[in-house]
Amino acid sequence: MRDGRYYSALSEGNLVQSDVTTGKPVSTLVSAQDLRVVGSNEPLAVDGYSFNADEQKILFWTAEEPIYRRSSKANYFVFDRATKKLAPLSAGGKQSYATFSPDGKRVAFARDNNLFVVDLATMQEKAVTTDGVVNKIINGSADWVYEEEFSFAQGFFWSPDSRQVAFYTFDESQVPEYNMQEWGALYPKDYRYKYPKAGEKNSVVSVSVHDVAAGRTTKMDVGPEADQYIPRVLWTKTPNLLSIQRMNRLQNKLELLHADAATGKTQVVLTDTDPAYVDVADDLRYLNDGKQFIFSSEKDGYRHLYLYDMKGKLARQLTKGNWEIGAIEGLDEKNGQVYFTSTEASPLQRHLYRVSLKGKGKSRLGETGAGTDVVNISPDTRYYLNYHSAAGEPTTVSLRNGQDGKLVKVLEDNAALRQTLSQYNMGKVEFFDFKTSEGTTLNGWMIKPANFDPSKKYPCSCTYTAAPAPKPCSITPAVAWP
Repeated sequence: MRDGRYYSALSEGNLVQSDVTTGKPVSTLVSAQDLRVVGSNEPLAVDGYSFNADEQKILFWTAEEPIYRRSSKANYFVFDRATKKLAPLSAGGKQSYATFSPDGKRVAFARDNNLFVVDLATMQEKAVTTDGVVNKIINGSADWVYEEEFSFAQGFFWSPDSRQVAFYTFDESQVPEYNMQEWGALYPKDYRYKYPKAGEKNSVVSVSVHDVAAGRTTKMDVGPEADQYIPRVLWTKTPNLLSIQRMNRLQNKLELLHADAATGKTQVVLTDTDPAYVDVADDLRYLNDGKQFIFSSEKDGYRHLYLYDMKGKLARQLTKGNWEIGAIEGLDEKNGQVYFTSTEASPLQRHLYRVSLKGKGKSRLGETGAGTDVVNISPDTRYYLNYHSAAGEPTTVSLRNGQDGKLVKVLEDNAALRQTLSQYNMGKVEFFDFKTSEGTTLNGWMIKPANFDPSKKYPCSCTYTAAPAPKPCSITPAVAWP
C-alpha cells in the first residue's frame, strides 16, 4: 500500500490489510458482507481491485472477460470505505481499464471504442468521445498492434492535477481485415478484426487531451507523417505538459516530444537513434521538481540511464559500463536514489542495484550469489520483495530493506520442493561460452547425465540395425511399402 508498511490482499472474500514485516493481518479494509450488490445475498466474486490515491475509495471488478493478450472488460463497482456504499460504475455495459483520477473524484474508462468519465459525487456518466466504431475508430484503448508489440492496452491517462485526460485515437479504417472462426458453441462464429501484416497499412494514431471541466478536447501535434508509431504517452510533473514518444516505422529513430496540453503545440526535446533498432522501454521518469527527467538509451553500446533537463540537455550519465540495465525498479527522490536491475555481474544474470542521481555510489543490494533477482519495490522504497532463482534451484521469496538490501524475512523458501528434488539424481546445469567464426562470444548451457563419465565419448558408438520393412498390406489394392 502507499506507505510501504502494509499490503492488501483478498482473503475468503474480505479485503485484508497486513503488516509487510510480519505478514500478519492488522485490519479488515472491506468485509465480504459489504460487497453485496443490492438485490443479492451473495457478495461479489471479485476478480481484482484498485485503490484511489488516499486509499479511501476502491474499484472492484468482477465477471472479467479477456479480449487479447492484455485487454479485457468487466463489471466495475465503486466502494466508499467511509460510507461502506457499493455502487456499479456504469449501467451501460462492461467497462475496460477503469481508473481513478488522482484526486479520487472521478473515474475514466473505455467501452465500445469510446472513452467515458464518471463523476463519483453524482455518478453521472459523460462520454468524452462518441465516434468510436468497431474495426474503424478506437478511442482510449490500444489497437491490436500496439497491444501486442508495444505491450499496453489502456490508452488514456489522467493528468496529475485530475483536470485532464490524455488519450489515444486509432484510425484503423485502412488496415486490412483478418478473418477467423471462434469455436465453442454448436456452430462457430465468424470473427473479424484489423490485422496489418508486414508492409501493410497500420492505424493512423493521434493523441488528444480532454479538459473535463470545460468539456473541451484538444488534439496534440504529432507531426504530418501518418505511417509512424506513438509507443508511449506520459504526463510530466509540470502542469499542462504532456510527454509523447514518436517513432518512425523503421523503428531506428525515437523522438521525445513535450506537448502543451492547452494548445496542442509540441517540441522535440530529445532524439535517440540507432543504425538498426531503438527499443522502446519504460524507463522515462520525470522528477517531482519539474526540472529533470531520467531516460534510458543504448547510444554508448549498452542500455544505460541518463539524466536530462526539461529542454533535453544532458546533465550526466548515471550508469556506465560493458553491461546494461534491465529496468528502473524504484525512485527515491527524497534521498536522490534510483533503483534498477542490471547485467553487471553477468549477461546471464539480473540483480538489483542503486545509484545516486549524481551518478555516484552505485551498489548492489540483496542477494550476493549468482542467479536472477526479480524485485517489487514499495512506493516509498522502504522495502522490496525479492524473487531469487538460479539454475537448478527453486525460487525463494524474501522481504528486504530498501536502504541496504538486508534480509527482513523469508516469505517462501520452497523447502518442500527442495526436499523432493534431493531424492532424485539429476544432472546439473553447466554454463559455458564460445566464440563464433566471426569472433563473437556467445553463451551456452548444457545438462549432462547424472552418471556422466568424462573418460568416455558421447554419444556412444552403438550400431543400429534397421527394422525389417512390414509386409505389403493385404487389403486390395495392396499398398506397397516405399
